[in-house]
Amino acid sequence: MDTSGLRGDIAAAAKGIATLGGKREIHELVTYLYEHELVELMATGTYSGSQGLVVLTNERLLFLVHGRSKQTHEEFPLPRVTAVEWRPGMLSGEITVAAGEARAEIKGVLKADGVKLVEAARSAVGAYAGMLSTDSATPPVYAAPFVVPPPPPYAPQAVPAAQAAPGADPRATLQSLRDWHAEGLITDEEYAAKRAEVLARL
Repeated sequence: MDTSGLRGDIAAAAKGIATLGGKREIHELVTYLYEHELVELMATGTYSGSQGLVVLTNERLLFLVHGRSKQTHEEFPLPRVTAVEWRPGMLSGEITVAAGEARAEIKGVLKADGVKLVEAARSAVGAYAGMLSTDSATPPVYAAPFVVPPPPPYAPQAVPAAQAAPGADPRATLQSLRDWHAEGLITDEEYAAKRAEVLARL
């Protein structure tokens, strides 16, 4: 795949992976990332019947589909991920991500890409949980999922309106929206709508 024109971290993660069914997503990935978010690894696979791209960043696991008729994404912030599991097949396998009650199964991931992504995701989840082991007895990728204690019960809080006062800094408003979205205080739809409102005022 030609990686010219891609941001450096995205180009590095795209090198050497099977990109069939994920080229459009790779080129559009930067529009799905937060301001300081960095891409570490990626792989192509199928989620909920749609072919797309699974991405590990320094903040979350993200699955996105950016086709001509369908654009969607699902994200799992690393601090909320409780397990990342790899189930091997002959040439490909399945990645399962659990975050509390939510589960996602990404199928048809090429083995070489999937194994690397799962190992890195487990390390990142362990680092967030403060449980990263440096001893060589860490379980292999095919072992039972690495389980992190769930976060304390989540109590939704009222989210301040994202309407900026005249003269307010749109960057601060957008950052607040990103933070609320990452913390699960607003839905994907609310985030997209409020972000569009702020950008329309520029």
